Amino acid sequence: MVSSTVTVGVRDRDDVVRGRERTLWSSHYGPMLNFPLFGWSEEWGFTFREANTGNGHFLSQFVGMNTAAGLDEFRAVFERENGIPWVNTVAADSSGRVWYIDASRTPALSDEGERGFRHKIEEEPLTRLLYQNKVAVLDGSNPAYEWEDRPGAPAPGLVPFGELPQLSRHDWVVNANESHWLANPEQPLTNRSVSRDSILGAQRIGTECFG
Repeated sequence: MVSSTVTVGVRDRDDVVRGRERTLWSSHYGPMLNFPLFGWSEEWGFTFREANTGNGHFLSQFVGMNTAAGLDEFRAVFERENGIPWVNTVAADSSGRVWYIDASRTPALSDEGERGFRHKIEEEPLTRLLYQNKVAVLDGSNPAYEWEDRPGAPAPGLVPFGELPQLSRHDWVVNANESHWLANPEQPLTNRSVSRDSILGAQRIGTECFG
């Protein structure tokens, strides 16, 4: 962990602004947390990692979507910018083509990391409780839970465009907000792990635990 000192000007009751200092701590995952349930002890410490940190493509993503002349150009924006923070997208053009994608910025875990996390959801009450509240807790002391760097990813540690769940058809697709696998029941997205989606796709907040 590393520390940094932050000074903020605070106006006192005597109407004088004085500097107040606080020491903040962070790990290579992100800032350390210190509040109820996520406090520090001699055994545990929690740090926070967000998949959208440094996402500078948000604006260009939506400008490109709004100016695309057809579905091919629309899809190319996603491949080029990869800046969607959290939402599913459904699109259609005048030729009758339709396209679904969950392009949310998503952490990339190894197969070993996914298996370990599923096991912890089943065996550890705290991990299960937080997961039910859209927070994924991973063991930051275990290298198996490091986010993988994959070619073509919008940022280190994220799932690249080519691995995101998406479906192109000439009839219809639907977004139901949870698992993507039945965007159209005639063509289930079985090439993408449903467990991966439920573990990572719905969990935009990542919390690492040192123990």
